[in-house]
Order: sequence, then structure tokens, then C-alpha cells
Amino acid sequence: MHMRPNLVEGGRRTVADVWDEEYRGGRYAGERPLGFVREIVAELDENPDIRRSLGLYAGCGNGRNYLELARAGLDIIGLDVSAAGLAQIAERELALAPKLV
Repeated sequence: MHMRPNLVEGGRRTVADVWDEEYRGGRYAGERPLGFVREIVAELDENPDIRRSLGLYAGCGNGRNYLELARAGLDIIGLDVSAAGLAQIAERELALAPKLV
């Protein structure tokens, strides 16, 4: 997992800083995945060959939706600006850490 330092530009917080703070404060903790995850999992069940493809989840945050997709067997890279969010995913599923950017 690539962990980048928080950068402050011109004395202002970056988007990454804002999301890091949100995730450290418990944003989405314990919340169920959104409905589209169920739809994707159903599509995977109907078309299992998709599981052999590599996917990208841009904006995976702290994993509320990403984890369910990975657990459903989708080979998926998680991409997010928040190092804190990515770290929370890796804490819950260490095996996914190499797929987090």
C-alpha cells in the first residue's frame, strides 16, 4: 500500500487531509454498503467470468463498498486520496493491502 504524506499547500488543507480527518473521525464506520454493490454482486453471480477481470474502484475511501466487492470475489484495485481510509481497509483485510493505492 502506498502511503503518501499529508501535504499542505499555501497553508490550506488538501482534499486528502479533509478525508483523512473524516475517516479518522469514524465516517462510514459500520455503515452498510450502498445498493449498487448488491447489483454488481448479482451481475457477478450471473456472469462469473467477470471475476477473472481486474477492476478499479476509484474513490474507495475506507472500504464501505470496496470490501464487499472484494469479498464477493472481484479482483479490484482500490484507489483513494485518503491514506487514512486506505489504512482502515488494510486493517480489516490485510491481504488487500497490495491492491490499495
